[in-house]
Amino acid sequence: MAPGTLFCLTMALWAALWLPAAYFIDQTLLPGQMMQRFGTGKVIPAVADFFIWADIFWLPWILGYIVAKEGNQWSRWDVICMGLLGLVLTCLFQKFVVLTGEWPATLGWKGRTTFVGGLHIPYMSVALAILGLHFFRSSVEPQTALVVGIALVVQIGLDLHLPVKFIQDHYQFVWYPNILGEDAKQLWMLAGGFSAVVAFSLLSVFL
Repeated sequence: MAPGTLFCLTMALWAALWLPAAYFIDQTLLPGQMMQRFGTGKVIPAVADFFIWADIFWLPWILGYIVAKEGNQWSRWDVICMGLLGLVLTCLFQKFVVLTGEWPATLGWKGRTTFVGGLHIPYMSVALAILGLHFFRSSVEPQTALVVGIALVVQIGLDLHLPVKFIQDHYQFVWYPNILGEDAKQLWMLAGGFSAVVAFSLLSVFL
C-alpha cells in the first residue's frame, strides 16, 4: 500500500474511534446525552459536530495527499521538529479555544478535556506537523498548492460549523447554539483561517 494511502486510512480510523468513545465514555455523541451530562440546554454533540466529521472524512485525505506528493522530501529532523511544534500548537488550541468555548463540545468544556479531546490531541499534532512540513519544508508544485489550499479552506469551514449553520436555519434544533451569531471568536477564526491558508499557499509556491 502506498504511504499516502496508508497514512490517510490510519488517520481516518483514528478519528472514527472517537464516535464510540463519545457515546460510551464521554456521553457526548447525542444531544440528550450531552445535555444530561453538562446540565445545559445548548450543546454541540459529536453527531452534529462537523469538526469531528471533517477529521474523519475530509482531513485524512488532504494529509495523505501531502504525504504522497512530498513525503520523500522531509528529513527525520524536519519531522521531529514539526511534530513538536504541532504538539505545542495543539495544546494551546485545546487550552485557549476548546476549553474556553461558550458551549459544551465533544473535545471539552470549562477547563476539562474529554476522553475524545485527549484522543484528538495526538491526531491534531500530527495533522499540524504534516501541514507545517508542506508549507515550510517542501518544494511545492503549483497544482499541489492549489489542491491543498482549496481543501483546507473547506476544512476550516467544516471545523467552524458552517454547514450546521445552514441546517439550523432550516430545522431550528432547540439544543444547537447559534455559534456564529453568539460567539464572535468563531468569525475571527474563520477570517484568520482563510487568510492563513491563502498566505501560506502562496508562500509555499513562490519562496
